[in-house]
Amino acid sequence: MLPGPGQVRSGPGDGQYALISDTDGTSYLVNAQSKAVLGAFHYTYRGDSAIYPRLSLDRNTVYVPGGSSAPAKLWDRTTKSYVTPTDARWPALDNGVTLSTDSRFVLTSPSSATETVDVWNIATHAHVITLTMPGGANEGVESIGPGVSELLSTAALDINAGTFPKLNIWSIPS
Repeated sequence: MLPGPGQVRSGPGDGQYALISDTDGTSYLVNAQSKAVLGAFHYTYRGDSAIYPRLSLDRNTVYVPGGSSAPAKLWDRTTKSYVTPTDARWPALDNGVTLSTDSRFVLTSPSSATETVDVWNIATHAHVITLTMPGGANEGVESIGPGVSELLSTAALDINAGTFPKLNIWSIPS
């Protein structure tokens, strides 16, 4: 049985796919037209502080949070399989994942307070580049531009209050 109203976390786009999350820590990727469940994912549910699975902008990749005790996972809608990189640089614990605006890349961090981040190619499951952002341990990454061309991050992030004074745009070397 699918979760009730109010628990739908729809991905962007044409409305054909939706992520529906239940309070038991299960999320379902559903084709809204056919009502078919395409995948079910388990994550750590903690009420209002839960980090929910997210759908990429092209609606092909699902980020499945690992919580504080497991790595994040990536799942591909077209192959209906996990496409998480197996490289040793993929974080052992989930410190958050940022999907790129072109849905081709994902950014991870080896810890929650570091200036270093890693960018991964979703299709090839390969590591692309390691970036060092000065002051990055005090920042939250908000977005990665198309083709890993730029990165949008907060400055002087107050994690407890969820506030920051400005946004920074970083150019990423190719």
